[in-house]
Amino acid sequence: MDSKLELDIRRKYSEIYPELDALALWVRNTLSELCFHDRHLYNYKIRIKEIDSLLKKVDHLIKSGERINTVEQVIDSINDLVGSRIILFFPSKLLPLHTTLINFQRVKVKKVTVHYQAGFTGPVIQDVINDIGVREIELEEAINKTGYTGVHYVFAPYPVDAYYHSDKKLMFEKFELQVRTILQEAWSEVQHAVIYKGESRPDYDHALILLGQFSTLAKSLNDSD
Repeated sequence: MDSKLELDIRRKYSEIYPELDALALWVRNTLSELCFHDRHLYNYKIRIKEIDSLLKKVDHLIKSGERINTVEQVIDSINDLVGSRIILFFPSKLLPLHTTLINFQRVKVKKVTVHYQAGFTGPVIQDVINDIGVREIELEEAINKTGYTGVHYVFAPYPVDAYYHSDKKLMFEKFELQVRTILQEAWSEVQHAVIYKGESRPDYDHALILLGQFSTLAKSLNDSD
C-alpha cells in the first residue's frame, strides 16, 4: 500500500469513527434483543475494527490482487468495520438461528458467505446453503482448506432513520455478523492468528503445513460438535 492511501485511510477513519461507534451501539442493542431469551446461544460480541487492523487487511487485499486505490474502494471492500459474532453451543441450532436472522425485521440481509472445509459441508451447513438458494440473497461459498466452518452475514441496519439524527447520513450502512459454534470459535482464532496475522513470521510456511495437517482435526471438531 502506498503512503498516500494509508494517510487518506487514517484521516477518513478518524473522521467517521464516531459514526462507527454509533452503529456498533445499534448492533449491540439489536443483538441483545435477539439473543436475550435464547438459551442455546453461548455469547455474542461486537467490535469496531482498529485502524492498524484495517490497514493490514487492506494491504492483504492489495497483495492478493484486489484493486484498491481510494478510500471509497476501501469502504466498498471491507464489510466488517463494525463486526459482530454470535457463538452457539451446538451446530444443530445454526439453522433455527439462520431462519431468525433472515426474517428479523431490524436488519436487511445483503450477502451471506458460508465457510466450510473442502469436501465436507455437513448437513447443517448444507441446509443453510439450500435455504439461501431459494431466496433472493447473494450467496458465496468459501471453501476453507484449513477447516474453518461458519456463516458470515452482511446486514444493513434497518430502520436507520429512527435511531440516528435525521440530518446526518450514516456513512456505513452495513455490518458483519459471524455465526459459529464454540469449537469453531476456538479453531478460527488459531487459524486467524497463524494465517492472517502471521504472514511475515519466519515460521509461516511451517505453520501452513501444520494447519493443513490439522484440517483433519477440524473435521473431527465438526463431528464432535
